[in-house]
Amino acid sequence: MPRAPLPPITETLEELRQRLQAERKCRLHMLLLFKEDPTRTREAVAQHLAVHRNTIGRWLRRYARGGLEALLSIERRGPKPGQRTVPRPVYVAIQKRLRQPEGFAGYKQLQQWIYEAFGLEVPYKSVYNLVRYHLGAKLKVPRPVHPKKA
Repeated sequence: MPRAPLPPITETLEELRQRLQAERKCRLHMLLLFKEDPTRTREAVAQHLAVHRNTIGRWLRRYARGGLEALLSIERRGPKPGQRTVPRPVYVAIQKRLRQPEGFAGYKQLQQWIYEAFGLEVPYKSVYNLVRYHLGAKLKVPRPVHPKKA
């Protein structure tokens, strides 16, 4: 099976060396190695940089698509910036409801309230994370006590 050809490396050898001295990145080093010796295999470069050969292939695809800036940019992980677990109006309503003294007895009750009020089925874990980490609240539920013991 023939190997995919290397994308043309547009930066000069001197440019790459200067950038590598300024910022030590494996991705820059990879380009420098391929520019110095175009006959090198991806496996050899991967072994030299102590990364997997598929990582080298992924870096080369990014370089071919967007150049040096795309190669050196760091991908953002997680959901897209505008994406939320619940819509903004629901979030605000939960905040208001949690500020009230009666509040909720537990996360299940809050989950049920979201479903009844807004028709949204939100997983328990999402409700917990939203309340606990985003809103900074803790829904306290006392431990069950036997009636004879009380």
